[in-house]
Amino acid sequence: MDAPWVVAALAGTAVLSLAGWLRASLRVRRHQRTALPSSAPIASDTAHDLARPLDLIRQVDRRTDYVSSVFASMQDAVLFMDCSCRILLYNERATQLLGVGPACLFDRMVSEKAGPLAEILKACGKVLAMRTTERFDLQDGQGRALSVSLTPVYSKYQGHELLGVLALAEDVTELRKAERLKKEFVANVSHEFRTPLTLIRGVTEMLEFWDDLAPEDRERALALLSVETERLSRLIAEVLMLSEMEHKVQAELHERFNAVAVAKEAAESLLPLAARKHQQLTVETGPACTLEGMSRWFFHAVRNLVENAIKYTGEGGWVTVRTKLEGEESGASSYGRHLIIEVADNGIGIDPSEHARIFERFYRVDKSHSSKTGGSGLGLPIASDIVKLHGGHIEVASAPGEGSTFRIVVPLPSVAATPDSLDTHDVPTL
Repeated sequence: MDAPWVVAALAGTAVLSLAGWLRASLRVRRHQRTALPSSAPIASDTAHDLARPLDLIRQVDRRTDYVSSVFASMQDAVLFMDCSCRILLYNERATQLLGVGPACLFDRMVSEKAGPLAEILKACGKVLAMRTTERFDLQDGQGRALSVSLTPVYSKYQGHELLGVLALAEDVTELRKAERLKKEFVANVSHEFRTPLTLIRGVTEMLEFWDDLAPEDRERALALLSVETERLSRLIAEVLMLSEMEHKVQAELHERFNAVAVAKEAAESLLPLAARKHQQLTVETGPACTLEGMSRWFFHAVRNLVENAIKYTGEGGWVTVRTKLEGEESGASSYGRHLIIEVADNGIGIDPSEHARIFERFYRVDKSHSSKTGGSGLGLPIASDIVKLHGGHIEVASAPGEGSTFRIVVPLPSVAATPDSLDTHDVPTL
């Protein structure tokens, strides 16, 4: 909220309310002293004159109530301090963020105890001395980040006289957290782009001496070039998807689609990749069901889990994709029912201590293995975000050398879908 507007509203209303109330009270008392009840005409005029100041009092009270209500409902903490830095006014939000209470109005020592309020009072003296606006950030004992601004307040009616200082404090904890995550994301993306580009540049420089290279060196260089270009292409696609997800309006995620058909399509699209590693990829689907969201994104989430299972499973291994419904069902309605999509493998597995971190952006359990497979560290975080957008979550059960099982768990709508209501259109691949 604009500080000058707040100042004008508070100062102006206070002066008008006080002056209006005093004028109305004086007029009421004057009429009470001069009224002559024995004379009917005079009594009638007096009653009419008495009604006018009473109406004025009610109008002033109503206007004061409006301003007080606005003041109390403000989401920022508001403090008004006089020229001695004594607190004269505060709202409820100031109590929540700064710990201001009635005792601060009478005992200045209470206000000057260590904490955000003490810092604000200290800055108040600087604003009064310099007659300038002061802005700074604070952190309270609960770890909340506060953005504080202090502005000198001048009288609108008494020759621009300095009345005190208006302080506004806003809780910017989530904003600062988002800014920090954004900076970390940009730094990580820059690093992830730089790594494959450096390798690609080195390989291309080496290929300039193609005729002098041994056959095995040529094959190794071409294989590395293929892995790094695929990694770079994947990274670009995933960053674009993250951007799309962050800017997508929730109201637009209302496509109804057959989630089981989408999962089957996603898994079967990777049959050629499994065949190249001589793996057995099995897809077992249960009853069809409808979800509301975006089929393209859901397809990407399932495909990512299956692709990871294939990549981190050795030659001749197996990967199984299974869909099923869990929960109670009664008639045409469902209660506590969930769609379960399991992706299991007999691959290298993941240590339980890593389970929580694998869903962090750019985190990779085995960086050396990821560099060989072209992993970017964004696949699982994107898959997790997509499932969350559909109201579900991803569970993982894994241990080193024992393979992994990832489970997508999505709650179903209250009314179970019938086969006729399912959208069985072809699912676009990414």
